[in-house]
Amino acid sequence: MKKQSRLVIISAGFLLAQSFQIPRCIQNVQTRSYSAISDQSTIFDADREAAERSSKEAQKARRQRSLKTHGASERDDPEWKFFDTARLHVSGGDGGSGCVAFRREKGEPRGGPSGGRGGRGGTVLLECDEGINTLAPLRNKVHVRARKGRNGLGKNKNGIQGKSIRVKVPPGTLVKDLKTQKIAGELREHGEQLIVARGGRGGRGNAAFKTPTRTAPKIAEHGEPGAKRWLSIELRLLADVGFLGKPNAGKSTLLSAASAAR
Repeated sequence: MKKQSRLVIISAGFLLAQSFQIPRCIQNVQTRSYSAISDQSTIFDADREAAERSSKEAQKARRQRSLKTHGASERDDPEWKFFDTARLHVSGGDGGSGCVAFRREKGEPRGGPSGGRGGRGGTVLLECDEGINTLAPLRNKVHVRARKGRNGLGKNKNGIQGKSIRVKVPPGTLVKDLKTQKIAGELREHGEQLIVARGGRGGRGNAAFKTPTRTAPKIAEHGEPGAKRWLSIELRLLADVGFLGKPNAGKSTLLSAASAAR
């Protein structure tokens, strides 16, 4: 009886193990799914590499076209060879748009329009600073953009004005328009400021369009764009001492011996 019971228990355990085994068809499906996932990952990586390669080639082509059109003139232009001249592109901030809103409060079923104005865009200014004696900082950042104004809000709330930007320049800086070569101004004393790009005006909200005949206007204005222009900046240097003499008289030798100039 003991042997028979052992055989019965062993056979029952073998059948239970066989019942919990994963069929071969399911194993094949799982292996195929894993292989498909791996194939998809390799295909995705290949597409990514092709996209990166194409973007690099496009950037290289654009760079070559820009060098052909503008590179030679910029390299030969003396304004890019010395630190007493510089070019600067200034952009004023755009004005914010007006808001279309109506007053909705308890006890005021027809409160009327309450859309506020948009904020004015920021302005770009040049400020004279005695602590600077060269235009080298302007060569590192050619494009200067001011912040744009925020849009208007309901309850007659005007938008926030854009933050203005002040660019420090040394005394004796002459500012010209690059296209027309007209003099915009000159900064001589410490603290002087010159507006070179004014910000755009903010748009009016629907509260500004209310009239006795139009009590519920649903119109508002967009903000005006800020001024944009290229500037030619030149530094006028004033020398305290000058050397006058004939050629090969020793002017350069005297300068190198009396100062650190080389």
